[in-house]
Amino acid sequence: MREEIYMQRCLDLAVRAKGKTHLNPLVGALLVCDNKIIGEGWHMHYGGPHAEVRALDSVKKEDRNLIEKSSLYVSLEPCSHFGKTPPCTELILQHNIPRVVVGMTDPNPLVSGRGIRRLRDSGVEVITDVSREQAQCINRGFVVNQLLKRPYITIKYAQSRDGFLGKKDSRISISNSIVNQWVHQLRSEYHAIGIGRNTAKIDNPQLTTRLIPGKNPIRLIFSKSGKINPNWNVFDRTAPTCLIGNEQPGHLPYGTTFFQKGENWGDTFQNLYSKLKIGSLLIEGGSNLIKSVLSENIWDEIIQITGDINLYDGVPAPDLTALSIQETHSFTIKKDMVRIFRKQLDPKY
Repeated sequence: MREEIYMQRCLDLAVRAKGKTHLNPLVGALLVCDNKIIGEGWHMHYGGPHAEVRALDSVKKEDRNLIEKSSLYVSLEPCSHFGKTPPCTELILQHNIPRVVVGMTDPNPLVSGRGIRRLRDSGVEVITDVSREQAQCINRGFVVNQLLKRPYITIKYAQSRDGFLGKKDSRISISNSIVNQWVHQLRSEYHAIGIGRNTAKIDNPQLTTRLIPGKNPIRLIFSKSGKINPNWNVFDRTAPTCLIGNEQPGHLPYGTTFFQKGENWGDTFQNLYSKLKIGSLLIEGGSNLIKSVLSENIWDEIIQITGDINLYDGVPAPDLTALSIQETHSFTIKKDMVRIFRKQLDPKY
């Protein structure tokens, strides 16, 4: 039970960097000696020091003699390869840490288990799979990136109580103001946000995080024909914007780039990951884009927000019952209901 308590602290530390580590995982680490935490740290930003490094650096001078008597708790298997930083396995061995407790193994097939083997072969006691499901949960995006080589895809939409996304040719607000703030926080945790051409035309959204302190995601506009209006808010240069389609228009708004759509959504999303380094994508509509992505079953999470209004007619919301998926959890924000649906990760991880 104590192992799980310490691992939970690692996870609590790890999520402090949510939305800041880009393609890197969320990782937290603790050094514990005689049931006392003497050091802790987390991976704070992409390319920065790993959690294990920060935990070791945080140990006070008068406690440094305790390191070689301590257990290191870390939510993700320590790396054993040179990347932007040296391997953490060697740092652990240099400090003579005798025991390491790991939440989950690295999902990258090329390195999975190597860090654990390196430590065990060097005489370190390694305990694995402590709070594994919770560790996987906070790193769902990283797991999808490593195994499927594409972004983590979340589909988010708001519907009325009677199941409509909105009116056919006019913009209407369904969610309350507190939900809108929550959505802006959600946007800040994704690398990119995507909408279809019709949504850009009818709703004319900015797709920013202006309601909260946070980084704006890259804005992706999906348009097969490439037809756009340079006066749409998505081209206001407050955030990077990319038009994705089959044909590039003769003139792109200043600061906007063009990206060729693949033959299907699988190809398109894999190209976004490999070429643009987009690790997570929040799709906010509209109806045609959402239904098209759902039809190819290329998604990982669905966020359904049901507002406290009826529209009586309009654009029908997606029928999730046809997908045979189960709700992961739900909560209310004022009178609006938020329901989360997630696919199960590869059981190996």
